[in-house]
Formats: sequence, structure tokens, C-alpha cells
Amino acid sequence: SAALERAGALVTPFPKHSFATKELEADLSRLLRSRSLEMHRDVLDRPLAAQALAGALAASEAASGDPEGIGKWFMSLHDARRSMRLDAAAASALGVAPPRAGADPASSALARLLNVCRSPMGKRLLPAWLKNPLVDSDAISRRHDVVGVLSEDAGLRLALRSSLLRGLPDVDRISRKLERGACGLPELCSLYRVVSRVSAIVSALRAAGGGGGGGGG
Repeated sequence: SAALERAGALVTPFPKHSFATKELEADLSRLLRSRSLEMHRDVLDRPLAAQALAGALAASEAASGDPEGIGKWFMSLHDARRSMRLDAAAASALGVAPPRAGADPASSALARLLNVCRSPMGKRLLPAWLKNPLVDSDAISRRHDVVGVLSEDAGLRLALRSSLLRGLPDVDRISRKLERGACGLPELCSLYRVVSRVSAIVSALRAAGGGGGGGGG
């Protein structure tokens, strides 16, 4: 609690029984898409993780019996060793802190310089990547491979930025509304636009991946 206060986080206290795990497995068997708990023993067999999960369910009221939440969730164990966690001071010093009104512009200088993303999903993903640099060598190599292809193929970059990703609807937002059964005609039209664009994006990426390094000229 002292660490949260030093970080300026908003703390909402919950009673101790909110973190009880007695009903956790029953709640998860209703909420998870797979309905199978055996594949999640890596989480449930960790007492602190199970208590934290029970508290999160209590705070979100996800297990309140709302039929819209049944069978809609998935769960996985996050491996914190795959990335480096930057605190607020480190992010500010490196210039990757999220831009905020009244904050020192230098604290977000690099984040603002790099964030020329064309889609809402990219604009959310880039800050997350900047604040959580990879430390896993295989994951770093895979990301470098992608950067290398984009760096060497000006035609691919132009196609992605000028047409394929420009104006792409917010897939994450539409997906959440679709799962809740709250999609209207505008969201369905936006989803159609996304689906019709995906095949062109995949084709462009496959062509770049299979074309070697000598095509661009």
C-alpha cells in the first residue's frame, strides 16, 4: 500500500473476504471460454496469484451472475521475465512516458516522435512496447526481423502507411462490443471494412516476406 501511494495510484480498499479463493474455480468454470480449469493450473496453484484473481473478479463484478459474461473470458500466465518493467521515473528519463497535460514535454519526447501510427491499435501498442522493452533474445530477434523487412522495403512501408492501415477502424473496441452483443449497424460496417482490408494487408506482408532483399530499387 505504501508503494502504491508513492506511485500516486488510486487505491480502492476491499474487504479481506473479496480475496477468498473458495469459489474461484466455480466462477472461472463459468466465465472462461474453454470451461476447463486444468490448463490454468499454472495460475491456480499459485496462492497469491489465485487471491489476486479472486480480488480482481470481485472488483470487476465479473462473477456477479451476468449472463453476458459467461464463457467470454480467457486467461493466461504473464511471464514478467520476457520484458523489462520501467517505473515512472525511468520512463520519464528515457522520454517514453505517455504525454500528459502539464507534464515536462521532454518526458514524452521519444514517445511522441515515434508515435506516427496509422491505427488506433498501433497507437495503444507502441506506448506499451516502449514502457516494457523486451529482454528475451528470441523475441527481440523476431521483432528485429520485422523491423528489417520494413526498413528495407520502402514500397511496403508506403503501402501500409498510405492506404492499408490509414483509417482502419478500432478492432479492439468493436470486438469488445461484439462480445457484449452491443454492436449496431455502424460497428458492423466498420468490421466489414476491417475484414475487407485484412486480406490486402496479409498479401502485402507475404509478398515482402517472400521477396528477398532485392526487389525495391
